[in-house]
Amino acid sequence: MKHTAFNTELPASAPEWIQLLPAGPDVVGVDGRRWLFDQVGMVSVLNAFARRAQPLVIDWEHATELRGAAGLEAPASGWIRELQDRGGELWARVEWNARAAEQIRNREYRYISPVFTFQKSSGRVAEVVSAGLTNVPNLRLTALNRESQDSNQEDDMPLKLIAKALGLDDGATADQILTATNSLKAKAEQTSAVPVALCRALGLAETATPESAVQIVSGLKTQSLDLTRFVPRADYELATNRANDAEARLKAQADAQAEAEINGLVDQAVKDGKVAPASKDFYLAACRQQGGVEEFKKFLGTAPVIAPDKTVQREVGADGAAKLTDVEQAMCKVLDLDPKDYAKTLGKEEK
Repeated sequence: MKHTAFNTELPASAPEWIQLLPAGPDVVGVDGRRWLFDQVGMVSVLNAFARRAQPLVIDWEHATELRGAAGLEAPASGWIRELQDRGGELWARVEWNARAAEQIRNREYRYISPVFTFQKSSGRVAEVVSAGLTNVPNLRLTALNRESQDSNQEDDMPLKLIAKALGLDDGATADQILTATNSLKAKAEQTSAVPVALCRALGLAETATPESAVQIVSGLKTQSLDLTRFVPRADYELATNRANDAEARLKAQADAQAEAEINGLVDQAVKDGKVAPASKDFYLAACRQQGGVEEFKKFLGTAPVIAPDKTVQREVGADGAAKLTDVEQAMCKVLDLDPKDYAKTLGKEEK
């Protein structure tokens, strides 16, 4: 089944599950280029995701690859927590942040566009590395799945990365790398271990056997690099960390603004005589609870001035504590305050 375009449109509400790739085997982009996404590709994508230590980032307009690669901020709009094969279609479970969810609801962004690596020789999709909210979707190479002027961009994993892991010069040939790997195998027979750095360079698990490493390097001599095994994961992890930092800064800024609003609201209530100064801490704590600001505003809308009249003696109960008026008792109920504790603050205020 052929797909002449891949424009995954999001529904009006931010969905928990989204489609990342259509069923193959032949997937065609808007610009006419083709990729192979068969059952082998599906298994490769799911296995690559399972090996990850972190969820996949979803950003805006592929900022992770464009801005993050330049050292600029690239905040996340959401995180892919799970991938599923649904009849040959690739679906993802997404945890959206508040800003992205609102933009989807407002139809500011309508499409999702995946970023994936593919096998150069066959065009088979190998791994999904990120996705972006966009309004100009299109299947691209390793590549941004959005329309751009660079139609020949491909993910290339140079041999020098493997050479570096083996302690060789950057210009080492495939034969030299194979020789070094065989030597490593001979030395490792006693321990049955491959250095972690080499495992990462080859895209293997850290517990991989020397035979697995030799088999992969041997294939480098006769065929193109298989991007299902070679993914510059460090670049994507760096971009993901930057996205996390940016999101944390945005949250800190929002928390500071909320705290300033709460303090200003309670201070004004004290000035207006609707809150006793000694009770300020109670109201600040109440406003910091979920929905507290809205409830406090409702209370202020109907509450009278309760600043104590120094010429009038407040009634006290048998325990010596000040008696609350009906308005004050209602206020305690709305703000979930202990009437006894509030009465004590009135006593402090009137002394």
